[in-house]
Amino acid sequence: MTDFQTATATRRGRFTFKHIMLLILCAFVGGAIVAYVIADKYGFLTPSDAPVAVESSTGPVGNVVATDANAVAQPVTDQMVPTFPSPNMLSPEVARADGLLLIYAVRRTIDKGVPLGNLAEQLRLRFGATQPQSVAAVLSAGQAPVTIDALKTELRGLAPVLLTGNRDDSTWATVKRELSELFVLRKENGPSLAPNERLIRAEALVDAGKLDLAVEEVAVLPGASIAQSWMARAKRFSDSRKALDRLEQVAILQPVAVPLIVAPSVEAAPSNVPVPTP
Repeated sequence: MTDFQTATATRRGRFTFKHIMLLILCAFVGGAIVAYVIADKYGFLTPSDAPVAVESSTGPVGNVVATDANAVAQPVTDQMVPTFPSPNMLSPEVARADGLLLIYAVRRTIDKGVPLGNLAEQLRLRFGATQPQSVAAVLSAGQAPVTIDALKTELRGLAPVLLTGNRDDSTWATVKRELSELFVLRKENGPSLAPNERLIRAEALVDAGKLDLAVEEVAVLPGASIAQSWMARAKRFSDSRKALDRLEQVAILQPVAVPLIVAPSVEAAPSNVPVPTP
């Protein structure tokens, strides 16, 4: 083979390779252009963060776009709406806590010796229908409030009269009472029946809050008739405490659903939106 033939073959080979590469490049560019046109036509090139209309599930207002009057008036029934207990009645747990809190406030007020005020009406509404006697005992104590300290002080002031009897007793009556107290029969290891010992026990019982037992001790003293007013106040105070204990048990074991006063709801007036006629 001559040098001319070799050079000609080499030029033909190089020319064929260039054309093949050019055709491949043109095919690639053409395919890219066609793919871009198709993607743009069908929306594949839309940005991912573009706003998309999504139905909100947070509320029934402002999440449905109506195209006509019927669509506006149609309620949304496929949304999840939270369900709450009826507000007309308190749940048993809330009623129990409400009753215990009320009894605690009334007890503190009675112990302080001040009038009940608005607590009296609340107590009547809360327990008056089921426990009328207990409520009446508490309200009676609230109308004439007294404290343990006041009862103790008054009892100490009445001590001379309680030990000696009525001031109007004659000298002979006083002497007979004193002679009868010289010899007192009592059981072994039993409490002393002497008036001064009874009075000491009564004062200790008042300090301990055991007013019923204190009243029993005072009632048998020589001057018990002078302490009728004191015994009445002490018994009233004791009865109120017992009544509050019963009401507390009722509030724990049998909570009553208390009706709530709810203002009537005002329905929104329909909006006068002009409806276009076709």
